[in-house]
Amino acid sequence: MKASKTKFQQAIVMGGSLGGLLTARVLSNHFEQVTILERDAVAHRPEPRKGQPQARHLHGLLANGLHVMTRYFPDLPQALQDNGAIMTDFANSMQWWAFGGYRKRFKMGIQATLMSRPFRAFGT
Repeated sequence: MKASKTKFQQAIVMGGSLGGLLTARVLSNHFEQVTILERDAVAHRPEPRKGQPQARHLHGLLANGLHVMTRYFPDLPQALQDNGAIMTDFANSMQWWAFGGYRKRFKMGIQATLMSRPFRAFGT
């Protein structure tokens, strides 16, 4: 199947979270204009939004997710690090509480990028 070179006129994406931002980026290859509709006011710095659940919790981006996102945002890994995201083997560097006790740390050998949810969406 041959890819079409024709671009459609406009796409509308509902929601400006990480999923909405990534969707808009992918659609920008196929549409002349992409509009993101977000019900919350969007700040010019990473901060929790009213409609953003678990906004104050630590969030992680696993290695494969970062790999996929880097295809669309080549400078993303460096930008995340430059702005304070922590890149680490999270199974070895974090304390896990599950099933009534702390789990033993171990080397997984897979890097994760740790940050707040607002920072994750803002960094994209």
